[in-house]
Amino acid sequence: MANCMWVARKMLEDIRANNAISTQSINDLLIERYGIEMATSSVYKAKDIAIMEINGGHDDSYRQLPRYCEVIKSTNPGSVAHCALVPMDSPERPLQFKNIFIAFQAQCEGSIRGYKSLIGVDGTHLKGNYGGVLLSAVAMDDNNELFPVAIAVVELENKETWRKFFCHLKQILKDSGRNN
Repeated sequence: MANCMWVARKMLEDIRANNAISTQSINDLLIERYGIEMATSSVYKAKDIAIMEINGGHDDSYRQLPRYCEVIKSTNPGSVAHCALVPMDSPERPLQFKNIFIAFQAQCEGSIRGYKSLIGVDGTHLKGNYGGVLLSAVAMDDNNELFPVAIAVVELENKETWRKFFCHLKQILKDSGRNN
């Protein structure tokens, strides 16, 4: 009897070679190789298990965000990267993601040199298991193309998260030479 764990182990290298492989393609390979067909929902679960084995879980990725911020700052001098994780009482999930703000120095300087002085901001809700809101600031170049200045991912969209985003944005633009 094939279960999701067995399928994940058997299809691991196929999924590693192509993370975007469809559940139908996985099912076709299962029929071809082992003479079995599984429900689409079971194949989907098996693919998730294999992808977690390959890439690690979301919790592992969130745990590495502070290090990612440090790498941004050390490899891109003048860049700004802040990450906040909240300690939790749960041993299986000791930290919970709160927010992250990133602005690369080259993007900040680019928003000043030769770009229109208007900066647009927007927020969009993220779908998936973890949700959140992506806040972004963009400038427009002389060809009317968008140029990213800064991004942030926050737990929810409210006055406080926008206030913090604007404070960070104002500071990086000030540090980059813009007087607004």
